[in-house]
Amino acid sequence: MLNSGLLGIFAPGPVEICIVIGVILILFGPKQLPKIARSLGSVGVEFKKGLKDVQEVKKEVTEVRDSVVGEINSVKREVGKTVGLG
Repeated sequence: MLNSGLLGIFAPGPVEICIVIGVILILFGPKQLPKIARSLGSVGVEFKKGLKDVQEVKKEVTEVRDSVVGEINSVKREVGKTVGLG
């Protein structure tokens, strides 16, 4: 048995996959499987889009934060110059 870390312990094998497919067939029937598969596929696509949106927002927030920090540092330098001259 190959040890691929902690997650390797919980990885389903072919027998477990067949059991899951069998249970799904019993619960939903063969006519519903294409609809379920399409729904799962669209959920996956939407999830990936959401992740991409979150990454874009994170990038924008980081840029704004860096800009604000730069402005704060600039104001601190100006205040230091003014106080030092006064």
